[in-house]
Amino acid sequence: MPGIVIYCLSVVAGLVASDPRFAGPNELPRGWKIADIAAAALPPGDGRVYVLAWQILQDDRPLRVESCLAVKVSDDGKKYTLTHLYRHPGGKDTKWQMSMLHATGGEAGPTGRWYFHEKTFDARPGNKEVYAALKPQEVHWQWEPEDGFRFVGCGVCEASWQAVTKEKPTRFFGK
Repeated sequence: MPGIVIYCLSVVAGLVASDPRFAGPNELPRGWKIADIAAAALPPGDGRVYVLAWQILQDDRPLRVESCLAVKVSDDGKKYTLTHLYRHPGGKDTKWQMSMLHATGGEAGPTGRWYFHEKTFDARPGNKEVYAALKPQEVHWQWEPEDGFRFVGCGVCEASWQAVTKEKPTRFFGK
């Protein structure tokens, strides 16, 4: 029986690895260009951009949303800005943009407030700082799909994650 389970897992892993919608552990999906992502990453201007994780979500409409966690490291290496970017590849404007939310009531007040999903660190962040910044009030990144969406593809770019944090990632999709 254990041999059958191993065989099944190998077949599934082979299918995922050969499917163009899924990238390897350190790659972006085909068709994604790091230059396009870098153009939307904060702050504007120079700096090295890394993608830590990405996801492609779709619902039954069908609405497809591609998103990623990007980190821009300043040229002097002193600032690290983590930004949640997204785009609608089937829409009129397919450019990457910063994820944001407009809220009203409570702390946002009666006229509302915009929440921009980014966090700047004054030094290299470790896993503890990155994971803490993913909460809805800051970067608003989730490891599970919500609101009728399902994953079409997702991944953690382990080499980029380690280049930024100097630590291995400990969170993955569906775990």
